[in-house]
Amino acid sequence: MTISTYQNLFDAFFQPLIEAFNNQPRDRSPSPIDPKDLDQFEQWVRENSKKMSQVIAKSWLRNDPEGAQIRQVILSGDTDQIKDFLKTKYNVEIESVLGPLIGSPVKINVDWDTFGGRTFEFPSGGIYVLPYPPRPAEVTDTQLQKWIDDNDPSHQFPADPYIPLTQC
Repeated sequence: MTISTYQNLFDAFFQPLIEAFNNQPRDRSPSPIDPKDLDQFEQWVRENSKKMSQVIAKSWLRNDPEGAQIRQVILSGDTDQIKDFLKTKYNVEIESVLGPLIGSPVKINVDWDTFGGRTFEFPSGGIYVLPYPPRPAEVTDTQLQKWIDDNDPSHQFPADPYIPLTQC
């Protein structure tokens, strides 16, 4: 994957959320994001997309107890368990930010066949498709660890082309 491919995946995920953000008639009072601040919302999506990519990368590490726990939670497919785990362990609040945009409650569907996340709005709630692709054979634990440890906010996407972006 190239940087432009990453950017295209991010844009495809983010554009429907921008439209929902701009047109949302719902009360966003429980959201940690100001309902009028699109820049703040975009920053949240960018930061949490990176966090989710790093969480997925960590789950791919061999012989890593935390990675095994991540795998177990995500592969359970249990929406509440995944949301609680991500909120508690990684401060990713899917329900409070995406819920007002796509409908609440937000159900999480784990997809093993994609590298990009999606959202869907339904009258009875929203769906966030969490991409959880298989670990690429070409990527090493060292490359994964380098991405996991990257705290530079200017690095939105992984430098290695085999580590997929996982949007949130």
